[in-house]
Amino acid sequence: MTAEERSSIENGIWLCQTCSRLIDTDVSSHPRDTLIEWKRLSEIQAYLALQNLEVVRSRNFEDLEGKMPELISEMRQDLKRYPFTREFIAMPPKCIYNGPGK
Repeated sequence: MTAEERSSIENGIWLCQTCSRLIDTDVSSHPRDTLIEWKRLSEIQAYLALQNLEVVRSRNFEDLEGKMPELISEMRQDLKRYPFTREFIAMPPKCIYNGPGK
């Protein structure tokens, strides 16, 4: 990039000092396309926030399963054998469970 391109508003992305330093010093881990996508998504999220809307990101478990197929398979078998159950715990009124006031 030329000095002019580097300092242009189109090249800007809002980051904290720690993250901006990390990106500038570890260029290979932060490809240009990734940074452009981060900026695009951040601008969309900011626009939606101005409209009182929110972006909710879902998790992609297919990616996770591809990384740990044996563990995911074992977890699925466990869930079939031992389905989730609800558990109720009766506690004294002054007892705190899972944080203050909960």
